[in-house]
Amino acid sequence: MADLWLELGHYEEAVYWYEKSWGHYWVKPDWVAQFAYALYRCNRMERMRAIIDEAIREKREQFTESGVEECSEAWTEQDKRDHLDELSSDIAAFEKMTSRIEEGYIPPLIFNPNLSTRCYLFGCRQHDPEFEDKE
Repeated sequence: MADLWLELGHYEEAVYWYEKSWGHYWVKPDWVAQFAYALYRCNRMERMRAIIDEAIREKREQFTESGVEECSEAWTEQDKRDHLDELSSDIAAFEKMTSRIEEGYIPPLIFNPNLSTRCYLFGCRQHDPEFEDKE
């Protein structure tokens, strides 16, 4: 819901839904940037900086924990390096986020429809059992 309100330019509504999701949603730069941008548009700079700082803290903690985690068959050295690289990239994105938004950056809406069911809410087997594939 938050992404929809953000895309429509209803920033107060977007902030409301982002706040409800905060703490329950995976903290990734694209999602946090959208939340931060909505806060910026509502002139809630202190809260914007707070969520970005919290995201940085969380990723640094994950980096530290992952750095000392033992490798195994299921968690290889390469997996560990890849994960640490991703965390480093996320931290760098968060560290630049406030200045980017203040300089006019508008985070894009990222829409990834479920391709396995071709679900766009209507006309799919999950939402409409009578739907027949016409392809």
